[in-house]
Amino acid sequence: MSSKNYIKNLFIKRNILWLIFIALSAGFALRLGYLLSIKDVLDPDEAVIGLIGRHILEGQFPIFMYGQAYIGTLEPLLISPFFYFFGANPFTLRLPALILSSIFPFLIGFYAYRLYGKTEGIFAFILGAIGPVYLTGLSIISWGNYVENLVFTSLVLIITNEIVFRTEKGDLKRRRWLFAGLGLIAGIGWWSHPSIVVPLAVCALFIFLDDKMFFLKMHFWIAVVCFVLGSLPLWIYNFQNGYITMDLLFKSGGPFRIKQFFKLFSHLLQNALGVDRFISAKFILRGKLVRYVSSLHFWVLLGLLGVFFATRLKRIIAPLTFNLKKADGSSMLVVHWLLFSYVFCTTRYGADNEAIRYLLPLFATIIPALSVGLSWIWKRTRLLASVILGLIIVLNIIGHFYAFSENKTPYGQQSFGIRSDAEIINFLKMKGITEFYGKHRYWTTVSFITGEKITGSDAHPFRTLLPDPRYNRYPRFANKVDNSENAAWIIKKSNKKRFETVLKGLKAKYKRANFEECFIYTDITSPEMESVPISSNGWKAFSQGIDKDTEAAFDRNLWTVWTSSVSQSDSVDFFFDTGRVSIINKITFFSGNLHPYDYPRGFLIQVSSDGANWKTVAEKQQCESGGFFWNEKRLRLDCSGRIVVIFEPLKAQYIRIKLLGGSRFCWSIAELFVYGPDAIKTDYLSQYLRLMDKADALSDKKRYSEAARNYFRAANLDYEDEEAYMKLSNVLELIKADPVTWLLEQSEYFVDSGDASTAVLFAEKAFSFVPGSRKIAEWLKKLYILKGDKSNAETISNIIVNKWTPENKVYIDYDIVSLLGYDLDKKSVKPGEEIAITYYWQVLKKSKISWVFFIHFTSNGVTVFDDHSFNEGGKPLAFCYPGEIIIDKRNVAIPDNFPVGTCKIGIGLWNPASNKRLPVKETDLIVDNNMIYFCDFQVESTKKSYLKQ
Repeated sequence: MSSKNYIKNLFIKRNILWLIFIALSAGFALRLGYLLSIKDVLDPDEAVIGLIGRHILEGQFPIFMYGQAYIGTLEPLLISPFFYFFGANPFTLRLPALILSSIFPFLIGFYAYRLYGKTEGIFAFILGAIGPVYLTGLSIISWGNYVENLVFTSLVLIITNEIVFRTEKGDLKRRRWLFAGLGLIAGIGWWSHPSIVVPLAVCALFIFLDDKMFFLKMHFWIAVVCFVLGSLPLWIYNFQNGYITMDLLFKSGGPFRIKQFFKLFSHLLQNALGVDRFISAKFILRGKLVRYVSSLHFWVLLGLLGVFFATRLKRIIAPLTFNLKKADGSSMLVVHWLLFSYVFCTTRYGADNEAIRYLLPLFATIIPALSVGLSWIWKRTRLLASVILGLIIVLNIIGHFYAFSENKTPYGQQSFGIRSDAEIINFLKMKGITEFYGKHRYWTTVSFITGEKITGSDAHPFRTLLPDPRYNRYPRFANKVDNSENAAWIIKKSNKKRFETVLKGLKAKYKRANFEECFIYTDITSPEMESVPISSNGWKAFSQGIDKDTEAAFDRNLWTVWTSSVSQSDSVDFFFDTGRVSIINKITFFSGNLHPYDYPRGFLIQVSSDGANWKTVAEKQQCESGGFFWNEKRLRLDCSGRIVVIFEPLKAQYIRIKLLGGSRFCWSIAELFVYGPDAIKTDYLSQYLRLMDKADALSDKKRYSEAARNYFRAANLDYEDEEAYMKLSNVLELIKADPVTWLLEQSEYFVDSGDASTAVLFAEKAFSFVPGSRKIAEWLKKLYILKGDKSNAETISNIIVNKWTPENKVYIDYDIVSLLGYDLDKKSVKPGEEIAITYYWQVLKKSKISWVFFIHFTSNGVTVFDDHSFNEGGKPLAFCYPGEIIIDKRNVAIPDNFPVGTCKIGIGLWNPASNKRLPVKETDLIVDNNMIYFCDFQVESTKKSYLKQ
């Protein structure tokens, strides 16, 4: 039956027409009433949607929500025209959701009608129009494509039902149109929210059961083309950003847990069936009666679902036989329930995270099932069915009015309105403050209400003081606030004591204003004394029992870290010698973003000028992740495990950091800085701040890179300046670039600009990061020649020739690395002696696999093995720069009983985890099972060896 006949049959009787009109009017009135009741309430997540809608009107087109590369900007696109005509405010922000939620009853009614018949369609329409509080409340909230997801789910299920159960296979024209519509809706839905994958999986299953070879048909490929067109923004963004969406989705999974399943069931009962709304309601009639009414509502709805299962059981289980002849859409509803439950319980959006808003698409299957149960009763006793339907409607309306009167959000929690925000806004205006740090609720709502005239940002993650941190969600505001000279801090009242303890420890001065729900701290100033960094040239470091890579703690390399390699305990310390007596007044160190949990849980810092007499300058028994610090007299906060110690100036050469207490985590130091007092510090920030303020999005890589380039050019690449170091770190993290590649790009930029001297500075810094890179050395030699510096050009030439030129050249290309040649210290050896062999490897690509060399010394069928890790004792392959030369020198002992004759050396690479060898890509030598014998030496006979033979 066509949709035209459906509409004609629905309105064939006047009483049905009135029933539909009343239900539609009541449903729209409920939604509009809910919207009006919260017109002065602005949820922080909605404020972000509103901000994106404003930016779209300004000509921008963000493909995903800020900081969430998996939720598309469909909702802000729908909102922006309403902002254009009616202004940006909470009411117009929710109008598209109101319209879509008013369309939903028609969709669900049509779906139930096509599944079962006219009676079920009418009941589904009424239950969709006057649904539970959660359905109505959430469907008018602009949280990020949730009501859109409900509509897309309904459309996918409707079209699937039409294809599988309502369209003849011979009707190619109709099937092609249906598949085209399905592909387009699926594509747009996939871009807007990936949870559309659940109904799409149901769709694929039933189309497969209907036609096992559907993927060979023209209409399937029409659907694929339409899907790509609908989701085109997603694929463009991912192609340009390393397929980040797929990476996020695949990392979000987790094991299925029974506990999560029961939480899902609990959420379903409380929100989909509306139980929680009645138990907590505060009516005139209270106590047992309210609980009785609540229970009655729950059992009625549960009973209707029971009737559905009982009456449709045979059709539900029919697809298990892979035969759809006895099945209908009931099996689709149940499969959708089951698959949805499994996906919900195995992702980070599952019940453990209380993410109940993701339950909204279940209404696309719950309501048709309820309509079946109600219809079954209607056909037997219309009076009872009418009473049940009336009871459900009345109880839902009571729940709605309770939500209206209590000014509730869809979660049933009291939300702060604009009035409290207005007090904050007026205070900030009066103080002349245009930027502030605060929790997510404050900065999003205030930024939206003021039209971004006053903007806020979460500080770097530090959950104990600023809950719900989303620093990277809105980079434009984050940069603006970070660079502000007079940013305020909005702190929850429960965190007052801890925040002021931090300020006291930093010797900060401040002013505090008291509000109903928070404190606002302004005029935060640092001590008058300033510090400048002391150069790390000549530093030496030691650690008790862990002396490996200690220089990584102060090599000014973003990617190298010293780590204790063992759990934290009182026996671990870090001792370093600055090489000269200096006046110092500050020490900072941090574990870095790669090791955020490796900060010390407690520490003791002592300094000495002679190595004998020590003075304690800091002792802390308990530390937390994240720390406050001064940045150009401005208070900042990060979560890189930063420790900042400020003390009175004193003379020191030796510094000792000792752990106090223990932790299951290691202790890591990415970088360590020491400061001395100085009243004058050159300001290198002007060009940096100007450009960073204009860099509005993470994708604006060119502007970020230009900002960092100007900053470091002005600073003359002063990596001893902690702020210079941290700013480069942040910029490189934003543009997803490694430091060596970035430095070489800047070097090439200045060569093109005709500034050879500055190009040399950047290339020299790159070479200091990767001193083993022949590629960088040859580039640096070219720059020295270009600059006219013959002395340094000759020095680099000697390094290239003497250090990286093997005596014996070979070429074995493994795609990831290549063997360039080898050195042998002798051509013959006697049993019982050692032979030294040096391998020259060049890194071609980075690899996350820990490859192991298998090296065979074989003579007359007897083999000596010298298997060892790649770059043993050095950087892992994942941290080596392409072009870097790795020199691997090995001393191999020849056994006393080793056969005399010609000993051949075979080599290859092997992955212990998979027990597979790395294939050889290219070589002139003979390859046998991915091993190559590339050289030989003689084993000479001795009396001792002869007797043993």
